[in-house]
Amino acid sequence: MSEDSPEYDYIEYRLIRFPSDKLDIAAMRRAHPDLFDVENASFEEVLTTLPEDNDGPLIGSMLRLERMLAQNAYEEVRGVFTEGNVISNEEKPGFIDELTGYYVKYGLATGRQHAQQMIRDFEAQATSQARTRGPGCP
Repeated sequence: MSEDSPEYDYIEYRLIRFPSDKLDIAAMRRAHPDLFDVENASFEEVLTTLPEDNDGPLIGSMLRLERMLAQNAYEEVRGVFTEGNVISNEEKPGFIDELTGYYVKYGLATGRQHAQQMIRDFEAQATSQARTRGPGCP
């Protein structure tokens, strides 16, 4: 079965409680006062996935990583992998490490272990969703 098969179904992200759901403007302001608390602030940069400078916000990247890891967990149970979201065993620790850094930076987690538990939690939600849908259920 491939993602082009009629029986392929997609993860429902709206059913997953991601840690980033708790991110608020105050946390972003604390992390990036240069983007929020200046005259003529450029708010478009806040959700970018590739900031011009390495210290810029990567909120978009954080959201993308959460969804990639959730989709990967879902697809592992389903046995069908979306071509653009295949995460190798070698790549996954790097993605988790990057996401862990975002959770700590934005105050969503108290430390690395807490952040990694948060990731395991949403991956568990994704695998549970995949199991309840049964094989090939749309």
